[in-house]
Amino acid sequence: MDRKKHRRKKLMTPSKTEGSAGQAEEEENFEFIIVSSTGQTWHFEAGSFEERDAWVQAIESQILASLQCCESSKNKARMDSQSEAVAIQAIRNARGNSLCVDCGAPNPTWASLNLGALICIECSGIHRNLGTHLSRVRSLDLDDWPRELTLVLTSIGNATANSIWEKNPQGRCKPTHESSREERESWIRAKYEQRLFLAPLPPAEQEGAAQRQPR
Repeated sequence: MDRKKHRRKKLMTPSKTEGSAGQAEEEENFEFIIVSSTGQTWHFEAGSFEERDAWVQAIESQILASLQCCESSKNKARMDSQSEAVAIQAIRNARGNSLCVDCGAPNPTWASLNLGALICIECSGIHRNLGTHLSRVRSLDLDDWPRELTLVLTSIGNATANSIWEKNPQGRCKPTHESSREERESWIRAKYEQRLFLAPLPPAEQEGAAQRQPR
């Protein structure tokens, strides 16, 4: 912002009335210029020194407030991004999460929110076909991760999930990251859809479950 005090003299034309004397009156103008970051300029003129300074002060205050607001927004976005990165790393560090929960592929980049486990991209396609009531898939790298979801993934993890879903594999061989899609899908559907590998209930709980069955 550039301030300029411009003084000019205006000569008054003598009155044609007989006996009047010519006189000069000095008129004082107060101008200021606003220059944008793109080079645009706006010229303003106030009626007095005080009015000009009041306008300049008000405009400078608004510019400062806008800059502080922009900087605050940038800092908040930066902090949110850093916080999310820390949360994602905490998910990766959970026990067993260095390998896909279903085929053992290293560094899985997808997650099942329902199961609280990490899966590789190949197994993620099969999980989508199970339906969201069984497995809701989300990307670690592409999707947003609010705090409540990161807590689910860090508190469960692949080791805990498999201690439940693969407790009793009944002699079946678990697929590897080199297995075909058909082999993976057969295992995953048996594991989550048919629930074949869950640990059997203790006898007392089995009896209680039988008593709760409708007759």
